[in-house]
Amino acid sequence: MQEVRFRSGDDLLYGQFWAAPGRRKGALLLVHGFNSNLEEYGKAPAWLATAGYDCLAFDQSGFGKSEGEVGRTDLERARRDIAAATKELRDWSSDIPFGVVGHSLGGAYAAAAIGPGTPFRAAVLAQPLDRMWDEIHPVGQAIYHLLGKRAERRAAKGLPPGRVPYKSRSDKLFVSREAQEEAGRPDFLLRHVNLANYRMAYTLSGSEWAKQAKVPTLVVVSPHDLVVRPRHSMRVYDALPEPKALLEHKGGHSCFRDLDGRFIVDGMVAWFDRHLVHAGA
Repeated sequence: MQEVRFRSGDDLLYGQFWAAPGRRKGALLLVHGFNSNLEEYGKAPAWLATAGYDCLAFDQSGFGKSEGEVGRTDLERARRDIAAATKELRDWSSDIPFGVVGHSLGGAYAAAAIGPGTPFRAAVLAQPLDRMWDEIHPVGQAIYHLLGKRAERRAAKGLPPGRVPYKSRSDKLFVSREAQEEAGRPDFLLRHVNLANYRMAYTLSGSEWAKQAKVPTLVVVSPHDLVVRPRHSMRVYDALPEPKALLEHKGGHSCFRDLDGRFIVDGMVAWFDRHLVHAGA
């Protein structure tokens, strides 16, 4: 594994590049989810590299080891970061086809990245988010509205928007008891939510972005996901044009680090083998 740094606008981003040890079949960009960082992928980059795919996992602006306003995210920032990371990946992995993998909110952002003019030939959306607002309890929505509007008024005056605690428990992320105990309160998740994300939280729509997809897409889902409701991920799947497919597993939301992580990666490899390697042959 090679640690890398590259620019996205004014921010210096951090990433990890995993080179396939033998014949390279393609190169994959891994996009993490909300309030998270590249560590959420666990051993998946190494497994994908062993299967013949160069991988670049990176921390989006404001997350993990990357520069930027801490915890701030929206489609404009994500598109900028994905474009910068794709350019970095191209420097490491020229002359082979590209695919993209996104998890949770990263799955929604990946759906936006595979529309017209995309550099990617195939995609995997793991537990993709449709509307973040739909994952918040109605009482929480009312409170978030009050705090979010206050944050916008503060931002208009040049003041920090503020933040609220981000509650996350391992038993909501993992099915495996072993994975729960190992993770504790997962270090790859921020402990606060940036209130500047308020407008993004109730306006984004992964299913709307998915309608514009131009590449074959595999959607990974689980009936045991307690963070993004499975029926909401299915809205993203239903919006995608063909060719598409579903891969169901038995783990939780943090799927790559849970009990079926290897099973999911094997399914991804089969998908990319078919739609990157064979389609480009």
